[in-house]
Amino acid sequence: MSTDILNIASNFKIAGEPASWEAIGNGHIHKTYRIKTGQNDNPGYVLQLVNTSIFPDAAKINSNINNVTRHIKSPLQMIPAKDGRYYFLQDDGLFWRMFNFIPGSRTIEKTSDPAVAFEAGKAIAAFQKGLEAFSGKLHIILPGFHSLEKREHELMSAFRLVANERKKKAEVVYRNFLRHSSYMKNYEQGLINSGIPFRITHNDTKLNNILFDEQGKAICMIDFDTVMPGYVAHDFGDALRTLANNAPEDATNINDISFNTELCSAFTKGYLSQAVSFLTKAEYRLLPEAPAFMTYLIGIRFLADYLNGDIYYHTRYQDHNLDRARTQMALLDQIFQQKEAIQQLF
Repeated sequence: MSTDILNIASNFKIAGEPASWEAIGNGHIHKTYRIKTGQNDNPGYVLQLVNTSIFPDAAKINSNINNVTRHIKSPLQMIPAKDGRYYFLQDDGLFWRMFNFIPGSRTIEKTSDPAVAFEAGKAIAAFQKGLEAFSGKLHIILPGFHSLEKREHELMSAFRLVANERKKKAEVVYRNFLRHSSYMKNYEQGLINSGIPFRITHNDTKLNNILFDEQGKAICMIDFDTVMPGYVAHDFGDALRTLANNAPEDATNINDISFNTELCSAFTKGYLSQAVSFLTKAEYRLLPEAPAFMTYLIGIRFLADYLNGDIYYHTRYQDHNLDRARTQMALLDQIFQQKEAIQQLF
């Protein structure tokens, strides 16, 4: 395996020869490695194996990433292959891409530090702000990615068609989710009818998709697979879904789950410190309910994937996606309990 990884890395235009590698990251979709060369002054590179069963249009994704990172002058840039393309395709169809490694950078899975939450909010809004004037071409990789109608249809179809032990295990959380369906439909309709603009958004704003330096300052966003036109509320809500949950995304004890209003407040202040310059009044008004909407949306996606046999998200054990769905359901209840406190932040 070591030789294979280093041989693959050697197909990219890097300084020096690949000397060693280590697996990094904790993503649901791709496999990521840090490549080091024999040059002591070279921080190395990030090599990524793209999951083409999830993203069959991987070359189009790379085009999006290259256009976006260049436009915002991100410190994270793609490294071309020796043939000039920004990817390397193995004979067996495996799709690889490479980025520079940013020295001193790190990702954070969970935090209890309001200063980190502030930086996260600031970074996400700065990313959106940096793309206000973007006029390049973007491929729509996953149409309807945050469409409630699409995701509920997927869930209901899976529940209707599956007849096994998983359906029995999922039934309670399935019923609990759908009792909020009308509320969520009303929120989404408010987004659609408000006339707010489609902006270039990240669409996967988990805390671990932000690079931080050793002092806890945000460096830049990463993981641009889902960068597409969308609503800023989706980015805002999805970030708080993960950041302000005091428990892991896949907690097995729902009693551990609570929504941290202190982190929510710090994140919101950081976000608005950048976003106030471009948000419309309608966008601003729709932000407070975004965490609940995105928690519901991601929760039903976890549950649909569980019912479908775990074909989208990486899982570590049989009921992993079911635990993720239960966590989102419990978190949604906690967010509703804190609804007034969240509203007062605006």
